Amino acid sequence: HGGGGAGKARLDQGAVPALILPSGARVPPEERVPPFLLYPVECQSYEQSAPYAALRALLRQIFALDMYGGPAARAEAVARRVAALAPDLARFTPLLADVLGLPFEETPLTAALSPEQRHDRVQELIEALVLAEAAAQPLAIVVDDLQWCDASSLDLFAHLGRAAHAARLLLLLGYRRDPAISEPWRDLPHCARIVIGELSPAGAAALVRELLRGEPPPALAAIVEQAQGNPFFIEEMVRGLVEAGALAQEGDTWRLTRAPDELAVPDSIEGLIVARLDRLAERSREVLQVAAVIGRRFAYPLLAGVMPQNHDLPYELQRLGAADLVMPDTDPVAYLFKHVLTRDVAYEAILYARRRELHRRVAREIEVQHADRLDEQLPLLARHWLLAEEWEKAFDYHLRAGRQAQQRFANREAIALFERALEVAAKLEGLHRTQQDEAPSAAVDRERLQLAVVELHERLGVVHALIGEYDAALARYQEALRLTRALPAATPAGLARLHYHIARVYEKRAAFDTAFEWVERALALGDDESEEHVRCLLLGAGLHQRQGRYGQSLEWGERALAIAERLGSARYQAEAFMLLGGTYSNLGDAARAHELTRRSLALYEQARDLPRLADAHNNLALFAQELGRLDEARANYEAVRGLK
Repeated sequence: HGGGGAGKARLDQGAVPALILPSGARVPPEERVPPFLLYPVECQSYEQSAPYAALRALLRQIFALDMYGGPAARAEAVARRVAALAPDLARFTPLLADVLGLPFEETPLTAALSPEQRHDRVQELIEALVLAEAAAQPLAIVVDDLQWCDASSLDLFAHLGRAAHAARLLLLLGYRRDPAISEPWRDLPHCARIVIGELSPAGAAALVRELLRGEPPPALAAIVEQAQGNPFFIEEMVRGLVEAGALAQEGDTWRLTRAPDELAVPDSIEGLIVARLDRLAERSREVLQVAAVIGRRFAYPLLAGVMPQNHDLPYELQRLGAADLVMPDTDPVAYLFKHVLTRDVAYEAILYARRRELHRRVAREIEVQHADRLDEQLPLLARHWLLAEEWEKAFDYHLRAGRQAQQRFANREAIALFERALEVAAKLEGLHRTQQDEAPSAAVDRERLQLAVVELHERLGVVHALIGEYDAALARYQEALRLTRALPAATPAGLARLHYHIARVYEKRAAFDTAFEWVERALALGDDESEEHVRCLLLGAGLHQRQGRYGQSLEWGERALAIAERLGSARYQAEAFMLLGGTYSNLGDAARAHELTRRSLALYEQARDLPRLADAHNNLALFAQELGRLDEARANYEAVRGLK
C-alpha cells in the first residue's frame, strides 16, 4: 500500500507479467509458475455503500457473464457453474440474486432464511466458488483501490486471505494508507506486506530514463526533484514537458529547449494534470468531464445517453485513449480513467452549477436505462441525486438503498446510507422552514418526512444493536422515541416498539433491572391487544426466567400466549410456547417442556422460520434426552444439521 500516485497499480501490473513469464514451457520445472487465471477488480469510491460491488465485478469474470445475452441466460449459466463448482451449496444459488442482480427464483429454503443467514450463506457460497475455481486452475485476483471497497466485499476478501495458504490462490491487494482500512490479513504468516514509499533520486532518474527511452538532460534532475519521488507526479511532469515542447529528443538523448528557470512547472500532481487537460481540444475535454461525473469507470451507453451530441464519441474516446487518459475496461462497453487522480481533477474543473446539472442528467439516464432493474442501482442513484442537490430524490434513494442493504445484512453499508439520508433530511427540513408553505400538501410532506426520520433513527438503532454497538443503538432509539412523542400521529404501538428496542439493548448488556423498567413502561402505554404488547410480555417473561423468577415468567408467558392466540399470531404463539417450555425445563418438568416445545416446532414449521425451527429441534433433542428418548433426540439433532 502507499499514497496516491505512489505506484500501487503499476506494481500490480508489473507483478502479473513477472508471474506469466516463468509459466512458459521453456522455464526449468523447479522455477516454473503454473499457468493461472487472472481476475482484476477495481474498487470505486462511489460504490462504497453498494453491498457486494467489488464481488460483483469478480463474479462477472468467474462466470464469464459477458458471453451470455440476457439476464435469464446469465442466471442459467451461473446455476450450471455453481452446480459444477460447489454442488453441496448449490441450493443457495438464488441468494446470488442479491450480488449479481440476476433473476433467480427463490426457493422455500432461501425464502425462509433470515437476513443474517442469507448474508452468511452467500459469503460461504462465494468463498467456496472461488476456492473451487482455484482448485481447478490457479487464480490471481488483483484488487486495486481497496480503500474504497464496500464492507461486504472486504469481509469476503479477508476470508479468502485466510484461506489462501491452503489454496492455489494469489491475492494482490492494493490500497492507500489514507483513508485507513482494517487489515485482517497483515499478520497472517503467508502475507507479504509491501509499503510503497517515495522513489530515491536514483530511482526517479531511472524512471525518467524509462519514460523517455533515452538519456535525459542533466538539468532535468533539478526539475524532477519537485515531484518528491512520486512516480505518477514524475510521469505527468515529463509528459507535460514533452507535450509543451520544452523537452525535445535529439537521437538517443533529450534536451531542454528552455532554461529551467523559464519553465512554469506546476508544483503539484493536480496542477500538472490541470495543465495537461487544458491542452486538450475543447470537445475532448467536454467528453472527459462528463465521463468524470459518471465515475472512474463509465459505460459507453450511459455516456452516450447523457451527451445530446454523441455521434463523435467513439472518435473522442479513441483520442483520449491515445493520450493515455482513459482505457477500455474489462467490460466490453465500458471505459476506465487510467488514473483516479485524472478523473478527480477533471471532475473538480467543472463549474459547480454545470456539475449539478450533469449529475441530474446522469441520474435520469440511469433511471431510464435500468428501469427494469432499478433496485441494483439504488446506491448509485442516491449518490448522483445527492450531488445534483435534488434533495427529495436523494432522500428517497438513500432511504431505499439503506433498507436494501439492511435486508441483505450489509450492516456497515446500511449505516452509511441511513446517516447520509439523515443529512439530506436536515436539508429538506430547512427548505420546509424557509418556504413557510401552509398548503395542506406541504403539511403532509413535512409529516411524511418526520415519520421517515423516525424510521431512520430506529433502523440505525437496530443495525448498531445487531453488531454490538450498544451505545450508538441506545442513542438512536432514544432520538427516535423523542421525535415520536412529538408527532401528532404517535401511536401506543409505535412508542411500545421503541421501548421494546431499548429494553432489548439493556438485556444484551445484562442490565436486567433497567431492561425490565423499560418493559413495564411499554406495557403501561396501553393497547393491550397488540403484537407489540405480546413482544414486551415475552421479553419480560424472559427477563424473569433469566433471574430465576420462574413463577412470574410462567405468568407473563401465559398472558402473552393468550393475546397471541386471540390475535391469530402463529409467530408469537410459537415464541410463547418456546419460552414456556424453557421455563418448565428450568423447573425440572422435562415432559411439560417437551410438550410445549413440540407445539412451537409445529408453528415454526408452518411459518418456515428456519432459525427458530433449528432452536426448537435443538431444545426438543435436549428434553428427549432427559426423558430417555434417545432415538428421538438423535432425530432432532439430525434435523438441526439438515437446516444449516
